Parts: sequence; structure tokens; C-alpha cells
Amino acid sequence: MGRLITYASPQPLTHLIERIAHGVGSPKGFPVAIPQSQQVEDIQILSVGICAGSGHSVLKDCEADLLFTGELSHHDALALTERGRCVVTLFHSNTERGFLSSVLKEKLTGVLREEWEVVRKEVRAGLDRVKEKGEGDLNGEWEDAVRDEDVLVEVSERDRDPFGIVILQSQQVGKPLS
Repeated sequence: MGRLITYASPQPLTHLIERIAHGVGSPKGFPVAIPQSQQVEDIQILSVGICAGSGHSVLKDCEADLLFTGELSHHDALALTERGRCVVTLFHSNTERGFLSSVLKEKLTGVLREEWEVVRKEVRAGLDRVKEKGEGDLNGEWEDAVRDEDVLVEVSERDRDPFGIVILQSQQVGKPLS
């Protein structure tokens, strides 16, 4: 799932980079790819293609000026910049986390709530038929379960992207990191 945003007037890339950084907790830096013949300060963006996670398959044919995703291969980013596009990546999990908690969680809860209501009605009807026929009583856990209207979707806050950024504190060459 992706999105395409088109602005009424061009936006400075530097402004969009600042907004992205603010939206994801102001990291010290993140990868930005731009066409080799341009300077980041001079680039104006009219449209942005967005896809959380690994966005190549969704964004590969997108004609947006800026592509914003979690990850993109070196060659994919190079091909895009050669076509005049800019790319911002923030690591796979970092882009999904916000989408999962702010968008998908609510949508999934709604869909599951509707489906659970259908299942509850079907199970209650089946329990009623069993009781009417005197064929015995099903496990009381079923009755307890179908009485419970709650649907809860949780998004993990403990996982993290397997990649991190190492900031070297030493200028010494050849000495192992410790």
C-alpha cells in the first residue's frame, strides 16, 4: 500500500527532509539520494510517493519527484536518481512502525470487530440449535467467548529494525570497534 501526494506548489526538499525527520523523532541523519547533477538545497518537490517498509515494488513506476520508503537497494536508488528522482529511506521497521500504530491498527480493529460479530452470531446460533435438540452442552468456554464483544489489536513496541547506526568516536584507523 502506498500513497501519492501532490502539492499545489513546489516544496524545498530541505523543508520536506526536516518535516520527515520531525515526524520520526528527529534522528541525527538518514539516507537521501539525489540526482548527481543537483544540490539538495536547490531541489524543489511537487510530488511525493510514499510506501512503508520495502517500497521498490510499489514505487518502481511512480513518477513522483521524491520517493519516501523504508529501504531501497543501491541500484534501485541509483536508477531513480538517474531519472531525476530523489529518494529518502528511513529503514524498513522505522517506516512501518508509524503506519502500523497510526493507520493499520485502527483499520484492522474495525475489520476484525465486524468479522468477530459475524462469527459470534453463527456460533451462538449453533449453540442454540445444539441445546434445542438436546444433544448436550458444548464447552462453557465457547459460550463465554461468544459473549465477549471485545476485539483488541496490539502493535508491538518492543521490536526494532535489525540495522542501527554506529557513530565512530575515534579517528584511529585499524583499531577494532569495542
